[in-house]
Amino acid sequence: MKKTGRIIMILLALAVIAGGILLGLNKKYLDFAYQDGQEVCLEYGKSIDELDLGAVYRGSVFNRKGQPVTSLQRKGDVGNTLGTYPVSWTARYGNLEKTINLIIRLVDTTAPEIELISSENTFTDYGSEYVEEGYSAFDLHDGDLTSQVLVSKEGDTITYKVKDSSGNEATATRQIQYKDLSAPVITLEGGYAAGVLVGSEYVEKGFTAIDNHDGDLTDKVSVETDMDVNKVGRYTMTYTVSDEAGNVATATRSIYVFDKNNPNANTDLSKVVYLTFDDGASVFEGELLEILDKYNVKVTFFVTGNRADYRHFLTEASQKGHTVALHSFTHNYKKIYSSLEAYWEDLNQISDLVYELTGKRSYLVRLPGGSSNTVSANYCEGIMTKICKSLQENGYRYTDWNVSSGDAGGTSDTDKVAQNVIRGIKNHKYSIVLQHDTKLFSIRAVEQIIQWGLANGYTFLPMTDDSPVVHHAINN
Repeated sequence: MKKTGRIIMILLALAVIAGGILLGLNKKYLDFAYQDGQEVCLEYGKSIDELDLGAVYRGSVFNRKGQPVTSLQRKGDVGNTLGTYPVSWTARYGNLEKTINLIIRLVDTTAPEIELISSENTFTDYGSEYVEEGYSAFDLHDGDLTSQVLVSKEGDTITYKVKDSSGNEATATRQIQYKDLSAPVITLEGGYAAGVLVGSEYVEKGFTAIDNHDGDLTDKVSVETDMDVNKVGRYTMTYTVSDEAGNVATATRSIYVFDKNNPNANTDLSKVVYLTFDDGASVFEGELLEILDKYNVKVTFFVTGNRADYRHFLTEASQKGHTVALHSFTHNYKKIYSSLEAYWEDLNQISDLVYELTGKRSYLVRLPGGSSNTVSANYCEGIMTKICKSLQENGYRYTDWNVSSGDAGGTSDTDKVAQNVIRGIKNHKYSIVLQHDTKLFSIRAVEQIIQWGLANGYTFLPMTDDSPVVHHAINN
């Protein structure tokens, strides 16, 4: 036992001696992860305090892995401009101290961010151009770059690109979401009004239905009507079609069932219409006469002598039972309204021409611009008053109108002309309608006017010596 105890004591003594030797050899020092004078990059937008300098307290024998030193003193800082900045840090641990000097390079390697504005309920209609929903672009260094975004489209993909001042580029893409939002389009051939002779079979003029996604849907159109071809009146034909997305399209056509041989001459003037046409004959006269023949309707032409090539139409009109009356030979306001004598010279010229073409003398007159015109005052004060009095004293009857088609400047649309006339006719016991047969769009409204009139019990008559006239208030 005594021998064992001595051995232990000897070993302990040796251990103490060895430990002392090792402690003497264990050198203590501070260390950094960077070398003094080294250049270190710092991303713009990050704090310099976020740099991990790797400062540790170490021993050469003991604590070789090191103990982190977190309490550092910094001297210097970085600015807001990209570039290099000298900054130093000092680490302390016990009586140890170490300083490291670094060159901090402030850099921008982060791309901008593009944000696309979008809604899950936003769609683009088939066949339509995509309408931009919106976007924005922001860069940590450059700020708002929205105005510099380049937008391109390829197929159904929209690409957005932007580059910051450091050359960092951002890209975003959007897939266009399509949906069938539009109803098909039904087109009625022959217009939105048609006529059928009472007792006759209605012949459909035709129609088409085209959808921007499904294509031709004409064979899917359903047609419904309340028409009775054996009863004069106005009826409606309705055309309906749906596309695969459930969008519904509807179109209607007014069908006028008429009797062109209506025996009711309306001798009390109730529901009588006098269609009158100024300024002819013209290149369009043949088409107008064909329409009138189709419905056995007679009208009144207040004619001029301006177009020698078409005067044969006036002979034809007279032979068909239309009234050919007097308007003006020259239709030159400055000339005919310069004096009473000048007006009569012009009127006699057109009167002689009408007699030459028709074999009939006409004493029915319409004054250019109507009796209420004021432009005549530019050429002769009081001339309209003198002319109207002189006409009556010499056995002539002049007439203005109480229904205007608006074709003299109010509209150039055929349907609008028809609507103007129909609306005007409804407001009068008898109607003297003003149109111009020199205007094709107005001539092509005549068929719709006649169809409506015949279907609603109106009688169309030409003006004669016994017809009523309309006088406007004389303004000169």
